[in-house]
Amino acid sequence: MMRTLRDNTHVVLWILILAFVGTIVFSWGMGGFDTLSGEDKDQIASINDTNVELQEYERLVNNRLQGQGDQASTQMVLQARRQSWNDLVSLTLERQLATTMGYGFSDREISDRILYMPPAFVTQDTTFLSNGVFDTTKWHDMLRSDNLKSWLMQMEDQVRQSLPIEKLRSRLMACALVSDAALINEHVSGNQTAQGRYVILPYGTFPVDSTQISEAELETWYKDHLKDYEAEERREIEYVQLPVVPSAEDSADAVDQMDYVRKQLEKGDAFEDLARIYSMDESNADRGGDLGWFGRGRMVPEFEAAAFGAPVGAVVGPVKTSFGLHLLKVNGRETRDNGAGVKEEQVQVQHILIKVEPSSMTHGDLRAKAEALYEDMQSGKYDFEVLCADRQLKIQTGRPFTQKGMVPGVGRSQRAADLVFQAQQGEVIQPVYSENGGWFVVRVKDIKPKGHETLKERRMEIQNAVRKEKQKVLALKSVQDWLASAKPTTLDSTMALPAGAQFTNLAVPLRATQFVPGMVGRDLAFTSTLFSTPVGSLSAPLAGERGVYVIQPSARDDAQQLLAQLQTELPAKRAEALQQQKSALYGQWSGWAKEQAVIQDQRSKFGFDY
Repeated sequence: MMRTLRDNTHVVLWILILAFVGTIVFSWGMGGFDTLSGEDKDQIASINDTNVELQEYERLVNNRLQGQGDQASTQMVLQARRQSWNDLVSLTLERQLATTMGYGFSDREISDRILYMPPAFVTQDTTFLSNGVFDTTKWHDMLRSDNLKSWLMQMEDQVRQSLPIEKLRSRLMACALVSDAALINEHVSGNQTAQGRYVILPYGTFPVDSTQISEAELETWYKDHLKDYEAEERREIEYVQLPVVPSAEDSADAVDQMDYVRKQLEKGDAFEDLARIYSMDESNADRGGDLGWFGRGRMVPEFEAAAFGAPVGAVVGPVKTSFGLHLLKVNGRETRDNGAGVKEEQVQVQHILIKVEPSSMTHGDLRAKAEALYEDMQSGKYDFEVLCADRQLKIQTGRPFTQKGMVPGVGRSQRAADLVFQAQQGEVIQPVYSENGGWFVVRVKDIKPKGHETLKERRMEIQNAVRKEKQKVLALKSVQDWLASAKPTTLDSTMALPAGAQFTNLAVPLRATQFVPGMVGRDLAFTSTLFSTPVGSLSAPLAGERGVYVIQPSARDDAQQLLAQLQTELPAKRAEALQQQKSALYGQWSGWAKEQAVIQDQRSKFGFDY
């Protein structure tokens, strides 16, 4: 969204909020919404006393994953679950507010919507097109069919549910406003370029060690910047990890599979056919396991030794590597160019890979061990340290984390974090699974309430901030003294500068948002000064991110020319900006509504991560 519009969006948003807040508070506060049917065990959330069933959430997730089938990765599934949760909450709040605002509908509205504004899957169906345009006559003829009564009832039900929400969204979107002045300002500020020269005196020129920073200075800085050290509630955990690694039985199974493949080969089956059927190397299985030509140093040592040690035509293996078990067939050996103009010995090889992977039984055994440890702790008869020692499990301790942060050991698992934050100090949560880490049994070691991180916890950061402030004072004084004594009217590469200062000429035009060459990088204070200081003039000393600057703009685009260029694009930009403003308004209303709502998230009681 454009900067100027961003600055004004909150005004429109508050108009909306004030218009709605009375009815929202009354209905939500009194528990005035009916709850959905369904047993508590199938309830995934309660949103302002409206119960939401697991089935509705699963439907949204499945819709997002539609077409993926078994190809959906773990990350894709997690992303679909997170997006579906946001959609579920937003949709529920929209339904509640539409009901509260009395956005009803008549049978005539529903009828007209079906007759003249059917869904896109209807208007885009070639059955109802004439010369590429939706033909209402064909659509109405279809609706007269007796065979469609059941289907029409379903469409009517969908329209009945969607119309109130559409009315609500229209009300929200009607408040979107875009001014040409805002568009002009955004266009000029976003496209205007400037050139210039600058001198920087880096803060690092003035070393300040820890002995020059007193405890009183650290305490003063901490108190003056206390808001910067606000912290959400954090929890510290102890955990044991049961990694899912192949068992001896899994390794034996892989050997058996490879033996079977080898026997099929001995019976006369073609190597490439067996590779297509049995090889677990997805990168080349469909090519019959062909790895092409390669020289030494391209493969892992065990594989390379077998490939270069076997005669042409031989089948060797199984060869064990970190990838699994390999059956190799050497099809050629010759001296070839390696692509860099160097001749080397190369071989042409096919292979069949059987991976040594944890079986479902191995997964089940580890899960059972994790659950047994959890159940023993739940009984209250045992000590966590003693149980873990008896089972030769190493207890690890993680750094404190927030409910939205990474769970030590487990990684990014919102379910694990929610379970930890629902537990009491000393309590062990249900075992959690991480695809990369295995099974975890976690105990809440300490609870750090919401408040402020201590000076001790942030000492290093505060020390660095005080050091930089001291350096800033020294650098600023040095530049001020230089300006007072040298009285420069222009900046150039031959002038005498303060010790440690550097001169840079910005030869390439820059936009305000671009990276500044030299030691500046991205520094809003620098670019703002470059675009606001009169061309040819020297700016006052400026304390930036990395040092103190003196800036002299040498050229800047004419704003009137940029304005003239905008005129032909203005209608399209106006429409685009209006759509962005509508989206921003809806997003901000949705965010505000979620903050005000009473949401009981019950996803953690189900076995999936999210």
